[in-house]
Amino acid sequence: MSIKVHYFEGYGKAEAIRMLLAHAKADWESVNYDDEQFKALKESGKLEFGQVPVLEREGKLYSQSQAILRGLGIAHGYYPSDPYHAYLADSMLDYLSDFSSARVKALYYHDPEAKEKMIADFIAKNVPALFEAIQKRLEENSCPDKLVGEKLTIADFGVASISFSQFMNKQNVYYEQYQEILSKYPKVLDYFNGLGEVLKEHLETRKPSPY
Repeated sequence: MSIKVHYFEGYGKAEAIRMLLAHAKADWESVNYDDEQFKALKESGKLEFGQVPVLEREGKLYSQSQAILRGLGIAHGYYPSDPYHAYLADSMLDYLSDFSSARVKALYYHDPEAKEKMIADFIAKNVPALFEAIQKRLEENSCPDKLVGEKLTIADFGVASISFSQFMNKQNVYYEQYQEILSKYPKVLDYFNGLGEVLKEHLETRKPSPY
């Protein structure tokens, strides 16, 4: 039975899930909503936490993006069986969640003047910090083109989601600034390019979006 990923048109919190399913060659499809359609879905009471993404499989709805990603990782062989490797994968996902929260806070801050400063600070501080964290994990791992162990894990899909929604996405308004910073981290850039090759079919067929 086909898996359905319910979300908005953009990449956002659903993209790591989509990437994993695409790489696993699962039978799946995206069900995308505009604001009015999402409002109707939310008012229907079908969403346990009132949020998307939601994964639908065999008549059941699964909520919370990271829980979905972990569950799919277990089902399709992308979640480490080794406890320490599981920690490495989970901790990277948690860090990516913190990173995304800081980004959203800056982008949607209510005060226009403060917003511009917050965005500038985010790009100047949070983005290099993330690249440094990724580079450190790559250098410490036994396989230099994976974050954990010798095969793709949910951590790689999490990083790929942000990378190809933000840093490697030419549609993103901050693309040039991201690329300037990324040029200082050649190992991270090589890693991103490698993920791009692994996920090439999905990246080439998905609908363009700025985020």
